[in-house]
Amino acid sequence: MIPLELAAEVTAADARRYRWDSNRPAGDRIRNLSFSTKIGEGFSSAQGQLARRIDMDYPDLSLVDNVTIFGMDGSVAWEGRISAMPRELSDTHSIGVTCTGWMSHAKDKKLSEIYVDRDQSGWGDMSAARRANRLTNNFTFLNAPAQQADPSTNVAQVSTNFTGAWASPYKPYAEAWYDAGPDARIGKIVYSWKREGLVTIPDANWSWQVGLSTDAK
Repeated sequence: MIPLELAAEVTAADARRYRWDSNRPAGDRIRNLSFSTKIGEGFSSAQGQLARRIDMDYPDLSLVDNVTIFGMDGSVAWEGRISAMPRELSDTHSIGVTCTGWMSHAKDKKLSEIYVDRDQSGWGDMSAARRANRLTNNFTFLNAPAQQADPSTNVAQVSTNFTGAWASPYKPYAEAWYDAGPDARIGKIVYSWKREGLVTIPDANWSWQVGLSTDAK
């Protein structure tokens, strides 16, 4: 049997743990605690209140933080996660804690998390192996990329360019590489391109391409 005296432990996203029980300060004593189970769900719902100011944030109160309700002998009575924190002001301040069991994960919706790296220092020149490969294929003027601002919009950009003559048998060539790291998964590239100034290109067989590679060769 689980002892009647119960406590709750909250595990935050950063792995820090917090405890609510009758031996803690008043704001850490969860009141009117109740929980339920259902066939097919197991731990279903739990709720309680904390006597805390409603105009402040607390490290032990965040959505989807893990919550375990247990007896004083360590027996687990209920497990789940925080799903809502309604705040109420009447004669006193009160923050409600509403939790749902682990079956709520079955209703979670998938989302895409987008990371934006605005630090242009991640861009650089081609590797030595790539440069050697291009040289053996009669490419010359292997210029490194430059970081600068677009003169028309003042927005940061990566510029590829070449210097010297563009005449047979020379093939001017420039590449800019971005290393996303060993664990990155890139599904799509979105880009824009523009040619600056009145540049006359004598050879119509030039090209500009964007692509992905598993190595820098």
